[in-house]
Amino acid sequence: MKRTLLALAVTGLAVAVPATSASAAAASVATMSAAAPDTCVQGYVWRGARPTDHVCVTPAVRDQTARDNQMKASRWVSGAYGPHTCARGYVWREAFSGDDVCVTPTVRQQVRADNAAAAGRVAKGASNGSAGASTASKSFTWKGSTAGHCNMYIGAKWTLYPNGTAQFDGTVDSFSGDDAWLMWAHLKDANGAILADIRVAGSNSTKFVKNLPVAWQEYRWLAKGQFDPSLYPLIKSMSLSKHC
Repeated sequence: MKRTLLALAVTGLAVAVPATSASAAAASVATMSAAAPDTCVQGYVWRGARPTDHVCVTPAVRDQTARDNQMKASRWVSGAYGPHTCARGYVWREAFSGDDVCVTPTVRQQVRADNAAAAGRVAKGASNGSAGASTASKSFTWKGSTAGHCNMYIGAKWTLYPNGTAQFDGTVDSFSGDDAWLMWAHLKDANGAILADIRVAGSNSTKFVKNLPVAWQEYRWLAKGQFDPSLYPLIKSMSLSKHC
């Protein structure tokens, strides 16, 4: 089935335009908000070895981490340390306690260096996980939409941060059950040209998935994403492609 495109344009500060059809959406932008927890200083982004891994690293290290996460199963063998023993030439990454993703020794050395430097790469006022110094963020809110048997409720929102992280918060359901909502989030410039798609945090995939196993059950959908932080100043609008 062809994906449905939800187009939206930035209409101003906290102003939503009513949707005119099932595939239409509205957006608003909030230009200032409190600093996100663990916000990285400029030039660094969350590593994403796991969803809660907020160690600040360079974009290149983040991308390497995502590739290693994708390759983990192919680097495990049954051996002295059980089914997650690393294949020859690889060692456990140990980005956090229990991290058994297998990487090269050079990558593990980088991980240790990044862990040791983590405190110095967090923006002032955000190191304790609470709101700190003000920083810009951009929020895009949808006026509700449908896809197949599925519904997205009014108020679904993507929030983007200057450090290249993104958060989605929405509610969805399906009247048939045994379903899944698929979403692709497109970042656009002032001319409506697509700059990039938001990637799933810790992955190179741009497809966000929410399973909807029970008919008519409302499901809260909280997702984390990432994008190239250098694009942040250029982002003026968003659109969603969807399938269910």
